[in-house]
Amino acid sequence: MNSQLKSPEQSHLDLFDLGLFVEQVSQGRNHKNQLVPAVEHRIAVRYPFPEPITLNPVDQELHAIGGAFTTIAQDLSRTGIGFFHSSPITAKQVVIEFDGMPNRGLLTKLIWCRFRKDGWYVSGGHFTKVINVPWEAQAR
Repeated sequence: MNSQLKSPEQSHLDLFDLGLFVEQVSQGRNHKNQLVPAVEHRIAVRYPFPEPITLNPVDQELHAIGGAFTTIAQDLSRTGIGFFHSSPITAKQVVIEFDGMPNRGLLTKLIWCRFRKDGWYVSGGHFTKVINVPWEAQAR
């Protein structure tokens, strides 16, 4: 298994590395054997993934633009993620870190956000690259 991760400076997503990363994240979860993909017309199959994740809002240069916070993922695929959060996210991209995967994260372009009747937000994004954490960003 290739454990080399791409640096933030690289401009192209290596889908092989991303696929390995997603597989690594899902390994060892209690519900792994119970994952059933949703039947949908999507590029990649989504799997339920109710696990804690840490979101770090960043700008185009990967500078932190707000504090990191922990929330719960909704679903996960090779190309993206859905997650819940309690307040709006103004950044266009975030670095997502997963419990049990130290020093690695996924730069994620946020695509959509919806407010739910129960007061929570649910958002989704596309993974753009695997990066090493902590990255060279400085909080503003």
